[in-house]
Amino acid sequence: MTEIRRLKESDSTLFFQLRLEGLRLVPTAFGGDYIDELKKGSAFFDAILEAQNPDNVIYAAFDGLEMVGCIGIFRQTGTKYKHKSMIWGMYIKKSYQGQGIGKDLLVQAIQHARSLPGVVNIHLSAESTNVPATALYKKLGFINWGTEPQALLINGKYYDEDQMVLVL
Repeated sequence: MTEIRRLKESDSTLFFQLRLEGLRLVPTAFGGDYIDELKKGSAFFDAILEAQNPDNVIYAAFDGLEMVGCIGIFRQTGTKYKHKSMIWGMYIKKSYQGQGIGKDLLVQAIQHARSLPGVVNIHLSAESTNVPATALYKKLGFINWGTEPQALLINGKYYDEDQMVLVL
């Protein structure tokens, strides 16, 4: 059984390793790039975890001491955008997929967004051919409001991204 919890600064190395794994194995699932983030190093993630606040958090799933999945959620800034939150960086280790961990992480992120006064919707994007991810998002109430053509360029190939929203 996995434990879902908010990351602490001391989780930085584990988070960096998990993120790099995701960027390397499933590059279409992220806006970030493996080489770019490898160059930034784990110190970059120290700062991200240190800067967490109620409007910007990262949750992870743990199997004992092993981090097996993660999800980030942040609230948009600015007067005209602060009613929106964004899901980012969701990844589950391949050996843990299909066990409900992704759903548990997403539910935790949704609950967190619901706790923020004034947040009325949650946005995310998913590479258009990532059927398991979009099926999970739809199961939890997200709807596709559009598709961004050629959203990602990876090794000379373009990938479209579905833009999705959950109205709270």
